[in-house]
Amino acid sequence: MTTIRTPRQPFANRTRRLFPARTRRLFPTRAYRLAPAGDGPLAPARARQPFTTRTRQLLPTRARRMLATRARRMLATRARRMLATRARRMLATRARRMLATRARRMLATRARRLVSARARRTFANRTQQLFAACARRLFPTHARRLAPAGDERLAPTPARRTFATRTRRLFPTRTRRLPVPAPLGAVVVQAEGVAVRLGGRTVLAGAGLVVRAGEVLALVGPNGAGKSTLLAALAADLPAASGTVRLDGRPVGAWTPGELALRRAVLPQAAALAFPFTVRDVVRMGRAPWAGTAAEDEDEAAVADAMARTEVAEFAERPFSALSGGERARVALARVLAQRTGLLLLDEPTAALDLRHQELVLRVCRERAAAGDAVVAVLHDLSLAAAYADRAAVLHEGRIAAEGPPSGVFDAALLSRVYRQPVEVIPHPRTGERIVLPLRDRAATPDEPRPPEEPTEASRA
Repeated sequence: MTTIRTPRQPFANRTRRLFPARTRRLFPTRAYRLAPAGDGPLAPARARQPFTTRTRQLLPTRARRMLATRARRMLATRARRMLATRARRMLATRARRMLATRARRMLATRARRLVSARARRTFANRTQQLFAACARRLFPTHARRLAPAGDERLAPTPARRTFATRTRRLFPTRTRRLPVPAPLGAVVVQAEGVAVRLGGRTVLAGAGLVVRAGEVLALVGPNGAGKSTLLAALAADLPAASGTVRLDGRPVGAWTPGELALRRAVLPQAAALAFPFTVRDVVRMGRAPWAGTAAEDEDEAAVADAMARTEVAEFAERPFSALSGGERARVALARVLAQRTGLLLLDEPTAALDLRHQELVLRVCRERAAAGDAVVAVLHDLSLAAAYADRAAVLHEGRIAAEGPPSGVFDAALLSRVYRQPVEVIPHPRTGERIVLPLRDRAATPDEPRPPEEPTEASRA
């Protein structure tokens, strides 16, 4: 049987090779368009149309998903690489800067230390050389004694001797006049007719007072009576408008501040420091006036004894600014005790203290008085003043209203008039010391029991 070749066969064969059967099934429209006109076998059937439409709908969606997934992966990878690179650069830059800054600081600190150490050595060497040369010129005799035998450079000449003698005459050795302990009963400080004006107002008007060694003098009176002002005048902290104040027989204005610090110690009402000194450092400040004297060797013993007496040794290394008000008051008192002067001027030493430490402070005052010191204390507790003071001075409106032993000064009528508050003064049942109590007029309430009435003649009958 002879096969008749038609023009469609080459195209069909070529189409089969280019478009396999599956392709023709999936893309019949494309195959139909490529086929020549009249190619019936390539025309799509009705059954193929739904499958073809669905295929065209599914393939673009899948392709988009694949492209989107791949794009996200590529973008994420690239973003991570870019962020990692940028982060490494930023961290590296910051680390370099930090290291460079730290290195510069370390090098600068080390350089300063080296330079300062070298400068100190150079300065010390130069100072020694200059001092040695100056000593040889000014004090050839002393230098010759210290020099080894045969050192002709230090041998004094007549010209050097003349210059050294003249220098010693022009610049005598500076010596401070150290105080001599006063005997018991001797007058340490005396005020006569002292008047002080503050802010245009007369705070003290003709006050006179005598303080003796071996006694505790209490200054009492209402607020604004002039107690602290009188204490400041005795300490030479406030100038007197009139009158005189003498310390160790000389006017207080004749003493230098350094000489005053050797003779009297002052405790102010409030103690404040701007720097974080420790308690031990604050107490040691009381020894500053004795620097350069023979008593300088007693500094450590004086500081330790003062802290032990005021019970502040247990927090000696704590900063002063971290203490409570009562602890600060005791540390300030320890500084005054460490100063070891013959006159203690204490302005309200018990104001911020509890009951136990009030007794402690006044016992310390009694001990200092028994050792020969003169103690003047401003007190508001009249019962404490009566218990510990040898004498009391009652101030009223800038004047001394009464002065003497507490047993004779603390009178109910006088105190009621000065304080403008009715008081009663009763003796202690065991010691006999005066106790000052305010009179409180309270009406009995219905819940309080009324005192029993005294029986009358009618009730007895």
